[in-house]
Amino acid sequence: MKQKKQLRDLIYVSSNVEEQYFYSYGIEFKEFMNSVSDPPGNLILLKHNFNDVNWNQHTRFDIVTKNEIDQLINDDVYNYGDFCWVDYASEDDLDKWTDEEIAELLFFGHLARPLKKLPMDRFLITHMTMDGLISSLLGRSLIMEYSYQK
Repeated sequence: MKQKKQLRDLIYVSSNVEEQYFYSYGIEFKEFMNSVSDPPGNLILLKHNFNDVNWNQHTRFDIVTKNEIDQLINDDVYNYGDFCWVDYASEDDLDKWTDEEIAELLFFGHLARPLKKLPMDRFLITHMTMDGLISSLLGRSLIMEYSYQK
């Protein structure tokens, strides 16, 4: 009997260079983090079910530092439901964020689209859907790399 091909065997990527985002299907968080040449070491978790988080008092966001990042990568993120995160350089930087920057991330975490300009350290903000496979990825550096490779 012929075996049915699973949808998880499919990868689809679409980009919009002007708006600085990518949409993808079929790439899980762990696969993504293991494929980026310089993966982020610190993450703000806007939507998640990860238990080993820290908390930034100024922004009131759950954060994962370099100490917990491998644990998060190896966790069962696929079964979290919605999973939304952004990278940041250091906690000192988070302590300088304005109310508008915090509000921008809250808006993105809720509606999966930017209101105006998202605060991000390098390039990564992503929002994954409940099946863990469809995600939007926004970022300046990533778009610049893509533009130069065309």
